[in-house]
Amino acid sequence: MSEQRTIDVPGEARGQRLDQFIVQCLAGETSPVSRSRIQMLIDQGDVQVDGARQKASFKLRGGERITITG
Repeated sequence: MSEQRTIDVPGEARGQRLDQFIVQCLAGETSPVSRSRIQMLIDQGDVQVDGARQKASFKLRGGERITITG
């Protein structure tokens, strides 16, 4: 992943961990990303939720916007 991606979190994702949600969203792509890779991007600050850094264990509420760069 070298481009910036934006994911809008639906209300149905309420209570899901940030890292698990991203892995599920990217699972259907031609080159899916592993959970460990997502966790590394989160730790490096390459994943933001509504413009702020969060931990991989952050629980989503629904309605957030996730931005992934890296």
